[in-house]
Amino acid sequence: MDYLKELSIQLEGKIKQQSNVNANLGVSTRHLQIKNYRHFHVEIDEYPNRYSISLKVYSTLHFSINRPDNIFLYNQLNKLKDFPLIVYTREQGRVSFQNEKFRKFWDSLSALLNDFQLADSESIFFYSTRVIFALDSKRDLGKALDKIIDLLIENNTIFKKEARQKIDLKNIQII
Repeated sequence: MDYLKELSIQLEGKIKQQSNVNANLGVSTRHLQIKNYRHFHVEIDEYPNRYSISLKVYSTLHFSINRPDNIFLYNQLNKLKDFPLIVYTREQGRVSFQNEKFRKFWDSLSALLNDFQLADSESIFFYSTRVIFALDSKRDLGKALDKIIDLLIENNTIFKKEARQKIDLKNIQII
């Protein structure tokens, strides 16, 4: 059974045969692109023994969970009270747990991670323009994707689907 092909048909995406090197995950062999699934741009890369689910979002979060990030050097351990896994950031203490909107996010992420029960080889990366879940190839990616999107929608004050547009003040004339 070709799980990625089956998923591409189900979610109306396109598979490309390509080698994509990721410093955190290794070399992927195939790439599934889904332009609009539940209003999100989704990319799934196939690696040996795992898949990465990447969703395009815009946020102020920068950290990884369960494993350090080799791309942006999130390698400082942060053990958060009442959080099931280790969080890695660039600097110690850079994770907001006090603000109410972030508290809601951590609670819903904690519930998702308790449901997922991440293995040691699995990890999550939060970047300002992407959220990436690197999951074992034995997982049901369709169900995992829906749960990840539910998390993003539930925390829509943190995760935007589009970047804020900036206004170029040079082009404004006062009459």
